[in-house]
Amino acid sequence: VVFTFVWTASGTEYEMMVAPFIDELDGVADLYNTDNYYMKNVYPAKSIQDYGGFLVNGSDAPVGSRDPMPLVSLAQAIYRSNGETVLNEKERIDIHSAIAAFTINGARLFGHDDKLGSIEAGKIADIIVLDQNIVELAEKDEPGKIGNTKVAMTIFDGNVVFERSK
Repeated sequence: VVFTFVWTASGTEYEMMVAPFIDELDGVADLYNTDNYYMKNVYPAKSIQDYGGFLVNGSDAPVGSRDPMPLVSLAQAIYRSNGETVLNEKERIDIHSAIAAFTINGARLFGHDDKLGSIEAGKIADIIVLDQNIVELAEKDEPGKIGNTKVAMTIFDGNVVFERSK
């Protein structure tokens, strides 16, 4: 199942989108009532994973900028919060599942996991190097720092194609 987890951070854009199966609402605040059917069932990532499905993350780019913000989306997969509201907390996934959704699971979806999606001998070297350890940040419960992580280097087919200047 492919998700764009950045949408789990509710805000004005979320409030304006059309969503089926919403309970009767008396105002915008009712969107976040945790007793509503929608709030109990939106983005069922953990449930899908628990029932044997595998998660793939996609970006929602291009929307407002050229930056697909993959690490913001990764942080949202784990925390599902906009800083005030947590969207369907029981459906949070762990950092390792979120990383897999961006890497090996996408390769699996397209039948290329034999040559892409993980760092193994004999596979194509398509790799990004990050400026922070996102696993440590998740373990320290620092979602904002995960979202602010930058790509320091991109290696495509074994060649450095991007290197962030210091």
